[in-house]
Amino acid sequence: MAINVYKLEKGYKIYNEISREEYVFEGEFSELLPKIDKKTGINIFLPACEFSVRKAVFPKLEREKIKEILSYEMEDKFIEPSENLVMDYATLSETDKELSALVFAIEKEKIEKYIKSFGNELSCLKSISICFDETLADYLSKDSLNNKDMNFIPKEYLGLSEKYWKIEILNKIFKYFVLISIIVLVGELTRFFILKEKEKRLRSEISASSQFLSQGQKVEGDPLTYIQSKMIDLKNNYKTLKGIDSLDILKNISQHINNNIKIKEILGEGTRVSLKGECKDMNFLQQFKTNLLKNFKESKILETKNLPDGTVNFTMELEINEI
Repeated sequence: MAINVYKLEKGYKIYNEISREEYVFEGEFSELLPKIDKKTGINIFLPACEFSVRKAVFPKLEREKIKEILSYEMEDKFIEPSENLVMDYATLSETDKELSALVFAIEKEKIEKYIKSFGNELSCLKSISICFDETLADYLSKDSLNNKDMNFIPKEYLGLSEKYWKIEILNKIFKYFVLISIIVLVGELTRFFILKEKEKRLRSEISASSQFLSQGQKVEGDPLTYIQSKMIDLKNNYKTLKGIDSLDILKNISQHINNNIKIKEILGEGTRVSLKGECKDMNFLQQFKTNLLKNFKESKILETKNLPDGTVNFTMELEINEI
């Protein structure tokens, strides 16, 4: 499917094989070409009156082989030398050995006028053929002229057309490669900035966690190293918690600790955990006990001791919610 351009006495008729739209353009072909969507390909049909016609008989050969010998077989049959002409033929009749044909010839410069209009877009030109008119009525009918088999684009331009087509394909591949590279680069940059943002957020969380674990005291050195050391301490101190996730227990306890509460020791066995620590006064201790009931089955204050500065040392026992 392509766009067919038929040369008229004045201007050109354009027929789109895809949309089946048809219209007439009055002007030069070079003016028409930029107005056509060339991507689907263009077939040009010139009126038969612009061609010289001769009858000839050839051996029964394949079409392409006959086209190769046309310039030799038809030498001196036309006014112009064969080297200045472009030729093709239409079959009239054939036998097992011979083929009777109408040979059409047109000046190469007429064809080149159309070819040069395409410039680097020559790959869009599919064919230049002949359009039936009354000058052929004495030789054959309109239905018997198979003009789609004929192509008057010179052989050297067919090779150039293929070259331009390959260049166009390479340009498209290069453009796609650049586009894909840009997409990958943007993706990697986006991923980099996301990771940097995650790293920033993680460092902030680590710093906050280390401050929380140190109960407000200044953390010396790397916060992550400090947390890792605390994890090792947890592993050593809470290894008696059989079948219970000690980190979950620490999390459930620590979320209720504030500047008024300090935990000095956590010991556990089975489903029970004992806490030893120091609080600002009994009111804060009672509040701490009540808050722990949100995460534990039971919370008891086993022992308290008032200190001279008004603070209270305490021992508590918690019972873990069993799943």
